[in-house]
Amino acid sequence: MNRFLLCLCTFFFLANLSYGQRSRFPKEGQFPRKPGLIVSTNVVSLFEPEAGPTLGLEYRFALHWALAVDGTWMLYTMPELYKDDGRHTGYRIQPQIKYYFAGRHRSFNGYISLMATYKDMKYTKMSDGGQYYNGTQTVYIDPAEYTQEKKIIAGSANVGIQKFLDEDRHFLIEFYGGVGLRYKERKNKGLMDGVDYYNDDDFFSFEDGVYPHLSLGIKFGYRF
Repeated sequence: MNRFLLCLCTFFFLANLSYGQRSRFPKEGQFPRKPGLIVSTNVVSLFEPEAGPTLGLEYRFALHWALAVDGTWMLYTMPELYKDDGRHTGYRIQPQIKYYFAGRHRSFNGYISLMATYKDMKYTKMSDGGQYYNGTQTVYIDPAEYTQEKKIIAGSANVGIQKFLDEDRHFLIEFYGGVGLRYKERKNKGLMDGVDYYNDDDFFSFEDGVYPHLSLGIKFGYRF
């Protein structure tokens, strides 16, 4: 959590620095008039409960419009928030369409967007055992390894700002946040049906269903 707060402080510092350099850019705006490709990474994904590095691509094909997609490889979990008791693999894909508005200074830095999210995680866990009643007596089950699959589908409406940090408008920093809805589904493979298992699932033991969704990003990138 302290590292995440440090990232936020770094963002506001760099954003304020780039704002102070605004007068060095052309009055018509900071965005180059020709289309370009942006490669970026979202540092927030390194500090999420299920975390890993993110590679993002954005194609700014017009002054107002851009298409973007982020891919995250889930390599680890944050131990202070999420009980990680086994091997895991996962990924997340986030396509997005952005509309950049002119703003007060016609910088075309601010935008609104629609983002979709698909997340797939697989955990290899060890059950603490369980029990069930077979009609005549209680039968106890020994601890066993099983696989938990978790899938999340979400959508959000975001607002963000993208600021270039150099006169040539190549290096940039971006911040966005948004709200929406997400659907969560989990399946356990390798467990017997009808057995009451002892161990709780994890810290985030929500039932399957629809929940509010929060999107947040602090990105550093380079425009080609």
